[in-house]
Amino acid sequence: MLLSRFWYIILAVAAAAAAAAALLAQSVINGRSDEALAESLGRDRTMVQAVLRLEARSRLDRIAFITVDAKLGGVLKQALGATDEKKLRALSAEAKTAMRGHIVRIVESAGSGASTIQKQELEPNIAFALDGSGRIIGQLGPLEANPPGASLATFPLVRRALQGYVRDDVWVYDRRVYRMAARPVMSGTEYAGAIIHGYRLDTGLPETLAKYLGGATVAFFQGAEVMSSYVPTDVTGAPQRAELAIALPPLLAGAKLKPGTAGEVIKLQGGGRAVFAPIAGNAAALGVGYAIARPRRLMSSPEQLFEQASQDDVRSLPVPQLGGGALLLALIGLLFVYVERDRHLSQLMKKTGDFSVGERDRLIVTE
Repeated sequence: MLLSRFWYIILAVAAAAAAAAALLAQSVINGRSDEALAESLGRDRTMVQAVLRLEARSRLDRIAFITVDAKLGGVLKQALGATDEKKLRALSAEAKTAMRGHIVRIVESAGSGASTIQKQELEPNIAFALDGSGRIIGQLGPLEANPPGASLATFPLVRRALQGYVRDDVWVYDRRVYRMAARPVMSGTEYAGAIIHGYRLDTGLPETLAKYLGGATVAFFQGAEVMSSYVPTDVTGAPQRAELAIALPPLLAGAKLKPGTAGEVIKLQGGGRAVFAPIAGNAAALGVGYAIARPRRLMSSPEQLFEQASQDDVRSLPVPQLGGGALLLALIGLLFVYVERDRHLSQLMKKTGDFSVGERDRLIVTE
């Protein structure tokens, strides 16, 4: 039975090699999956930056008609240098009326087919009308009841707008984070001031970004607080808001969220992966940023190789060659068993039968 025993050893070694190959395949596939996940998060971050730029461009275009508004331009021109509180209040009321009219036009630009929610999303959460020195003449939104005259001239966004440029930025104002857009306002051929309006960062933006990314959890944070987030409901194992909140303090302590730093892929408590990045704008200095997270897909056993194989993968297998190889190996094993056991056993049974009927008087051991 020497050949058969060697054959059993060979088959056992082959089976062990196949099992080792399956385990290695599992490990390699999981490693490739982690690499693909890291690359996907890198692309997600690039996509978010691009979408935010496009969204800012859209907000700037949305208020383009305001820059040539003669009424608002005249009010801001009169306000320049004015110090009388009564006059400033009167000019403020005129500026607010003009701004409300502009907001109505912005909402009407959505068209009659737009839903109520879509129209509400077009209304800015905050708006300023500034004179040529950067003073607030009219304000809508938080703190609009305050008397006019406070200045925003120290903000880089305001300075550039008063110089005739269109710009966008992210501000922390009144303890809230806003996406701001600014344009200069003309009075005749001169710059009379600027109009600035903004939307809260926690209003609808995470869900909008998540739709572009497909299957990703998106959140905005300020310091260690997650301000807003969107978790896709149709993705199994999607990272949750609480996981991102838990991961934030160590990042802040390690100073890994400074402006200009490349986002590292962070392991989340639930097994997913995330990338955190400071937002572009002045608010980054106050710890404002965004996070993108995706679940980690791993194979827990080699059996999942078969479960995850598609019908095309199965059809592409060389079934005739595999079946022929298995049959050949089986025939070789059966041949070894026949040569070493069955052939001799049949001779023994024949001679034993001859002995039992008296054709032989004894069995010869050497036979």
